[in-house]
Amino acid sequence: MSRIQDENSYYNEQLHNKYFSGSSTERYFTTEELAWLNGHDTIRVGYQDHSLAFCATDENGNLTGALKDYLSYASEAMENAEVHFEAVSYPTAAAAMEALKNGDIDCMFPANLTDYDSETEDVVMSPAIMRTEMDAVFRAAAQKEFLRKAEVNVAVNEGNTNYDMFLADHYPVWKRLYFRDTPAGLDAVAAGEADCVIISNYRFSNITKQCEKLHLTTVYTGVDMDYCFALREGDTTLYSVISRVVRAVPESVVNASLTYYSTEDVKMSFLDLIRENLFLVMTVISLTLLVILILLLRYIRAEKKVMEEEHMVKDLNRKAFVDALTSVRNKAAFYEYIDNLQEQVDSEELKDFAIGIFDCDDLKQINDQNGHDKGDIYLRTASQLICRIFTHSPVFRIGGDEFAVILQNDDFENQEELAKTFEQAQKEVTASAGHKWEEVQVMLGIAVYDPDTDHSVTDTFRRADKIMYENKRRRKKESEK
Repeated sequence: MSRIQDENSYYNEQLHNKYFSGSSTERYFTTEELAWLNGHDTIRVGYQDHSLAFCATDENGNLTGALKDYLSYASEAMENAEVHFEAVSYPTAAAAMEALKNGDIDCMFPANLTDYDSETEDVVMSPAIMRTEMDAVFRAAAQKEFLRKAEVNVAVNEGNTNYDMFLADHYPVWKRLYFRDTPAGLDAVAAGEADCVIISNYRFSNITKQCEKLHLTTVYTGVDMDYCFALREGDTTLYSVISRVVRAVPESVVNASLTYYSTEDVKMSFLDLIRENLFLVMTVISLTLLVILILLLRYIRAEKKVMEEEHMVKDLNRKAFVDALTSVRNKAAFYEYIDNLQEQVDSEELKDFAIGIFDCDDLKQINDQNGHDKGDIYLRTASQLICRIFTHSPVFRIGGDEFAVILQNDDFENQEELAKTFEQAQKEVTASAGHKWEEVQVMLGIAVYDPDTDHSVTDTFRRADKIMYENKRRRKKESEK
């Protein structure tokens, strides 16, 4: 899977949205998954306590928060089986992670580890089930100083591995100072012992009063955090079950629960205020409604901003890495892909791959005799044929009349057959062409990566190019006989 994601970071999302989103087949467990469920009475879910709006333990010792609603919906989301969950509370995410490693639970929430950290911990992350905007809480009087500060001391809750990983990934130069809980971290910020606290926007209402008392304010960091289930590496069937359930729960259910529980602690305090006097109750209600409105507006702005940024990034990626004429990837994308391959080769994650180089014959002649518009047709026809034959391989235009493919997995195993198929397809297209520019006259050279002779991926590329030109000279000699 990592190889596919290296090729296209949006592959999973695109594939799911195109073929499986909303599909009824996704709401049925496979035979293997059903067998696993039949052999296990419940899926034990460990969760971090005191983490509303996501998860917490209520006064009766039961799970509350968005995770409660999520598991309730998920238990009946599938068509051919009901899933039984058992929630187990832990004081910190670190404690829940340790319980997972010891086999006391089947999965834990919330988790947000990178691929590297997951591998280090011998766990895997499920698809994201919740997403939250991450805000920085800092002294209002020091707003300008904080925004310009290069060296930041950030207060972090002890045992909160998710925030640790978030900061390590997005703000590695920030110095982390550990405190027993969020209120203690906020006190440290107000006292100048720390510069800020990082907190989810869904948890902001829980600290609103303390922030007002301490004259603290917030700013959006510009980064969101995905919360997932963590499972032990090797529990492949359970991972399949969890992933299928995750896909069956609508995002609207999760967002509604998060919005509701983000004000739950505030609602609990309303009862005490009612007992005191009506004036205070009305005042708190007005302030709460304002906070909810602000949260909703912040949520709407955040969603809008995310959508705008996604559109902008996709547009920039297309312009930067897609050939405008043929719509395949361009030379810049090819060299970036080669660099990623080299990293995988250096880390011994990848050993089997090949590079194919294609050269389109007579492009200059077509351009000179028939015009560049006909030459464009010739190149598009050739690129479409390459993409059609090498279905599972990324295709690049690396020169005026040259294309390249990276052969992995099935295409790597079937490279000889694909080369023959491509040669036969050329002949068929050429035979049915009415004009020279509608033909496909392309020479192919394929080189398999050999660690004994190739010191780098670039060496494989050069050998493929050399083989292509040798094939081209051989065909020319044969045509002259």
